[in-house]
Amino acid sequence: MRLLADENFPFPAVHLLRALGHNVLWARTDFPGLKDRALLERAEATHRLVLTFDKDLWQLALKRRYHDKQCSVILFRAYPPTPQNLEPIMIATLHQQENTLEP
Repeated sequence: MRLLADENFPFPAVHLLRALGHNVLWARTDFPGLKDRALLERAEATHRLVLTFDKDLWQLALKRRYHDKQCSVILFRAYPPTPQNLEPIMIATLHQQENTLEP
């Protein structure tokens, strides 16, 4: 799956997703300082699913006038956002997303 992890997404989660075979860009290293709107545009242009903890980014995606079906945003809420808390939620969510994308 083609993913774009927001800069607030923890590196261990990005590393795990890559180890599972996902094509993951990480905003912190691939697009440092990129604003939310530009990040969404980048995700749309490259057909990537955005992973974030940022409610503002998620709300911005919901309010966009034109929604591109090639880009979606998943807002994760885990407290604390440790790899141990995030990993099962992240894997289950992406597995479900993959199943909904199949024809």
